[in-house]
Amino acid sequence: KIDIVIVGDGYLKNQLGSGGKYEKDAVAFKEHFFREMPFKDYRECFNWHLVYVESFDAGAEDKPGRNDKRNAFNCSYKVGGIVRLLQFQDSRAVLEAARNAPAVDIIFVIVNDRRYGGSGGTIRDRETGRVIPAPCFSSHGVPSYQVAIHELGHSFANLGDEYVDESV
Repeated sequence: KIDIVIVGDGYLKNQLGSGGKYEKDAVAFKEHFFREMPFKDYRECFNWHLVYVESFDAGAEDKPGRNDKRNAFNCSYKVGGIVRLLQFQDSRAVLEAARNAPAVDIIFVIVNDRRYGGSGGTIRDRETGRVIPAPCFSSHGVPSYQVAIHELGHSFANLGDEYVDESV
């Protein structure tokens, strides 16, 4: 099976645990994920694992380099000057957290922030040499869940659907 690991950034200690905000956000995303094709038809091909990671401040940075928030993965909006581009800045910490799951094929980083945003990305595991798809998205709800699925296409399959460059 394909092992999907969800890790959260910007979730406080009191938002973790059974029935907490992190779990509710992750389960809502999982349910949405399996309503979409082709995942709906292949649900039995996936294992899902939640890894609980505590941050000391809620939400994400307003832009990279601010370092005002003490978050596990230093997620930040406005990467590359694009307001909605939300990305983790500490890939090593993301991978270390994901390794707490029994197996890892895809890592989704869900950020405890009500602003819309997300990004695609990968993490190279230096121990195994594997490149692991690692999309990042906010807990904004359905619009951000759609972003996460869209960004999985970039992260997993290197799709460049909205990028037009006639020289390529």
